[in-house]
Amino acid sequence: MVDPEDGTIWLTDHGPRGGDELNRMEAGGNYGWPVVSRGRDYRSEEPFGEARYDADMIDPVYEFLPTLAPSGLAMVTADRFGSWQGNLLAGGLRAERILRIVIEDDEVVHIEELLHGKIGRIRDVREGPEGHIYVLTDHSDGGLYRLE
Repeated sequence: MVDPEDGTIWLTDHGPRGGDELNRMEAGGNYGWPVVSRGRDYRSEEPFGEARYDADMIDPVYEFLPTLAPSGLAMVTADRFGSWQGNLLAGGLRAERILRIVIEDDEVVHIEELLHGKIGRIRDVREGPEGHIYVLTDHSDGGLYRLE
């Protein structure tokens, strides 16, 4: 997701059994995979990778704990959401929620859970051209919701 104001690229990373991250991308940056990971191996549950941190690699801006299983990331740009303008909305498959993420100076300063367990597994979150937020669920008869 590209911030239309300053061109910052934000993305969520779905780690193995945990280790889900929010990252601010930097050209040529090394974010560690697969050497550095905060996740665990699916079978053995042993830590995945060689380390959780490395001074030569870029740490995430935020680690989602408990796991979010991120799916979809949008920035609120529309006036209709008032104080949410500039906030990120991260969907969660496993978590069945959306997180509203407030960032100041590249740090997460506040997180609010939205729709927790209300509509199921969130597959994607997007802001439409008219300023509404659209949420797509992951069910076989999945739903498309519009937040106003």
